[in-house]
Amino acid sequence: LCCLQLGVFVWFARRYPITPFSDFEGYWNEAGNPAEYFKGGALAYLFWPLKALGLSPTIAALILHSLSFLGVVITTVRYGFRAQAGVPIYRILALVPLFLWFSIWVPLVGFVEVMLIHTSFLIIGLQMMYLSQRRFTIFIGMIFVYMSFTMRAQAMLIFGILIVVFGVLSRLVRIDHRFAKRTLLLIPCLVLAVGTETTLL
Repeated sequence: LCCLQLGVFVWFARRYPITPFSDFEGYWNEAGNPAEYFKGGALAYLFWPLKALGLSPTIAALILHSLSFLGVVITTVRYGFRAQAGVPIYRILALVPLFLWFSIWVPLVGFVEVMLIHTSFLIIGLQMMYLSQRRFTIFIGMIFVYMSFTMRAQAMLIFGILIVVFGVLSRLVRIDHRFAKRTLLLIPCLVLAVGTETTLL
């Protein structure tokens, strides 16, 4: 099924290539050119080596989006579907990214934009952070979440608010200790992302 989906990506990107425009053109221009940076965080560095190889924006986007898709599938199968939970909430949530990839996001696979990679990195990172038992995997998950935060300032704001709300709720209601510890790990990801974006600007 994954191979079929990747085939659909390749066909769609080659059949309907989209030239970057507006802010999306900026994402491509800033890759490998720090002086042109205006936003996108880690996205500029992800496109950089592909652009340096002389690949077109469409092919570069196709490669990054396909790798993001595979990353989501692998982590979802490895962690989301195997989550040990009293209710199948993680298994239900694990279906969401796959539904998005298999339906809504297909037309964007050959387009230089931020949401697909940002959302994929966030999904990969959060599943590693919250569902893995290994410290090294949790650390890798934090890196993915950090990179995801740098790509979207809105994500920094939303998760900043969520962390504050979590802090208030933790004072009022009993929260699972393991879940609380993993949530606190979002703070350094957020702080580093804010620092990175400030430095790049």
